[in-house]
Amino acid sequence: MSLVCLSNSPYIRPMLTPTALLMLSVGLAACGTQAISGADSSPGSDADPNELNARAAVMPQLDELLTALRGDRDGAMLGQNRHAGWPATVDGGYLFVSTEGLPLVASDHDNWAGAIMTELYAHDGQNLFNPGALFGGWNLDEAAPTGMTIVGIDNDGGQRLAEYSHTDEFGTTSRGDAYAAYVQDTVRPLVRQYYGEPEEVGTIGASLCGLIALHIADRYPGKFDLVASLSGTLGWGSIDGQGTDTIIARDTAAGHRSTAIYLDSGGNGETCADTDSDGTNDDDDTAGDNYCETRQMETTLLVAGYQYNADLWHWYEPGAPHNEAAWAARVFRPLQEFMSL
Repeated sequence: MSLVCLSNSPYIRPMLTPTALLMLSVGLAACGTQAISGADSSPGSDADPNELNARAAVMPQLDELLTALRGDRDGAMLGQNRHAGWPATVDGGYLFVSTEGLPLVASDHDNWAGAIMTELYAHDGQNLFNPGALFGGWNLDEAAPTGMTIVGIDNDGGQRLAEYSHTDEFGTTSRGDAYAAYVQDTVRPLVRQYYGEPEEVGTIGASLCGLIALHIADRYPGKFDLVASLSGTLGWGSIDGQGTDTIIARDTAAGHRSTAIYLDSGGNGETCADTDSDGTNDDDDTAGDNYCETRQMETTLLVAGYQYNADLWHWYEPGAPHNEAAWAARVFRPLQEFMSL
């Protein structure tokens, strides 16, 4: 499990880079019900709780460490490296330092004065910034434009399927509503406490995370300016043949709303058929990367009154596979559209 909790509160992990990237290691059920169970955001972390408690007992204050870095950056970094290593465990979580970004962000981080233009909540946090992640990860730290704060929220390991689904499927009991509430009612206020109110707020994900991003926007209409789904699993709710409660059906019923939507996929499809008449165009054996479901969602939104290049964007990358490398190659597109709102 990837989780860092203390006093029932998730740690916020400021990453001091020019784009003010954040990582937030979270879990829905375990906070307050288990001891500290992980030190990093990589899947399968099994850090010794005694070691974590020992580190917590000597953790420096965030303000103290930032003051030391401003006064003697090299000396402070060397001292921290000898004392406990990086990232530094501080009272606010984990402090990551980028030497080129330090003068820009660390100088006013503890008394944040700059305006955040855009704030983007991204899911499957383990795969967003780490180049050692699956298929090389998303490399969002390289794709993020200046003025954008990205909050990456780790998945909860064994609960990933439940947390990222909006309805029950394949015997999985959905916890998507609880996860959406966690993002809206816990994570967003925590980030706002540290960084202030942004001008625009969005959420983004791929595959099941594209589904949960759309679900979060659906649960909280008007609270997000943009939602982006890359290769989203938009047929979830009808795949096992036991139901028809897809996000496509929900958006059909909801009609046009204020949140702008970006959709994309790779793959392909010859017929995009709905041979089982469950309302979802997911019965084309030649299709891949959720191509047909994404095109169906695009059509649904156009019928509802969304307009291209105003509050709807769709991109098709012919033949692109369903993996992090493919999403990393085109994630700049929704980020650009987000910044243009």
